[in-house]
Amino acid sequence: MNREEEIKRWQASIDDDLLEEAQRPLPRGSAALRWGGLAACLCAAALALALALPGHGAAQRADCGAPP
Repeated sequence: MNREEEIKRWQASIDDDLLEEAQRPLPRGSAALRWGGLAACLCAAALALALALPGHGAAQRADCGAPP
């Protein structure tokens, strides 16, 4: 079987229902899901910033634990 015959066989096996389904646009995500994703990204950025700032979060000072 050569390549042309194989392509013709593949084209003949495609169902019309599959073609109609492929032509429909994909459903869009809900607005709540998009806003939730944005809020999660902002929270992750705020957490990273809080942990990276010296003297805040998990960052330790040089005099940490020294008596006053």
